[in-house]
Amino acid sequence: MVVGIHATPGIDNFPIIGYILGSGIFRIAVPIFLVINGFYLHQALERKSIRKWLQRAVTLYLTWMLIYSFWWLDLNNVSIYEYIKTLIFGYHHLWYLSGIITSGLIIFMLKNTKTKYLLLLSVSLFAIGVFIQYAGNYHIFQDRRIDTRFNQYCYHRNALFLCFPFMCTGYLFKRHKTADKITTSRALVGSIIGLSLLTFESIINYISQIRPYGLDNLISLAIACPFIYILCAKIELPMASKGVATLSTWVYLIHPMIIIFISNHIGNLGIPLFISTLLLSLIISLFIMYFHRWTKYLT
Repeated sequence: MVVGIHATPGIDNFPIIGYILGSGIFRIAVPIFLVINGFYLHQALERKSIRKWLQRAVTLYLTWMLIYSFWWLDLNNVSIYEYIKTLIFGYHHLWYLSGIITSGLIIFMLKNTKTKYLLLLSVSLFAIGVFIQYAGNYHIFQDRRIDTRFNQYCYHRNALFLCFPFMCTGYLFKRHKTADKITTSRALVGSIIGLSLLTFESIINYISQIRPYGLDNLISLAIACPFIYILCAKIELPMASKGVATLSTWVYLIHPMIIIFISNHIGNLGIPLFISTLLLSLIISLFIMYFHRWTKYLT
């Protein structure tokens, strides 16, 4: 789904279908990953190993920011402000790693806070992020400075307004063993309702033509993603989950390079770009995993 967000399959030949997928359904991927991160952060805090968790996250972020510096570091056009902003918020897809580091630190500082206050804070911050993005894309404010800032990703797709709410959700799910208390049928119904609302929301955005490649702070994600996470948490995998996690991480980390390579040599082909990027990402990731001893610090 993350590959689909960036490769936008169908956006050329079947624009509304491509939009519903790449700018709607596929957007559940990142929030669900954030819920999972929050779940495991709770375990790290229980074991009092926040330092180890933080060290690994920071190392991963800085390493891949260095790897991708070939694309964001332009020595011929030095802009200190842009460099600092990129280092803080992350280049392209690496904003996610920057976000979980900051969100993890916030949760660590609020770990003894009562659940009702954490829920209130999460809902409030998420609502602010949704408002900023929709206000910007629907150009509610006449002031061009406000409108311009509200249309920049870093003002809404960040640790505070997107990462923290979903990470905190996963953290609270672990604290209260929520997945054990909700039945599979209820999780399924909640997932269907959430995905239906997400589809409807993306159709409205498509009709409004507010942004070609869609929004990140979608209202319906707050319903769809927690239920989908609970539904998936009840599935027993017939394989080692560590291998699945490592494969997913590698695909996430390297797929933008493959998109750039294919786009430069073949062009932006929509569905073919998506399929070829996904297949190449999987093949290369599996190949790299055979050398995991030497690449363990990269995932």
